[in-house]
Amino acid sequence: MRQLDASRASGSFGSTPSSHATRRLKEPKHPFPTLTHLVVVACHAVFIGFDYTKTDDPANWYLLDYQKYPEYPRSFMKHIHLGIAEAARDPAALLLFSGR
Repeated sequence: MRQLDASRASGSFGSTPSSHATRRLKEPKHPFPTLTHLVVVACHAVFIGFDYTKTDDPANWYLLDYQKYPEYPRSFMKHIHLGIAEAARDPAALLLFSGR
């Protein structure tokens, strides 16, 4: 358990706290205590389409000019699928999509 020293928190470092000035803080509970591994998929574009069966179409993605080629959306989807597969193999993994 962590202790909070109220006199130190207020900036008076030279004094000894009285018994009422020290209190215990509860450790926060981890929301997913069984998850100990993190799988991160770095995302470099945003899917803006409505039909998820058309992920190969660059028009369905918010892309920078240099990304407006069919191989980019395919690459994004491969990364997503690999991240899902990796997390699915590990019951202690949390899958996180990072990026814009």
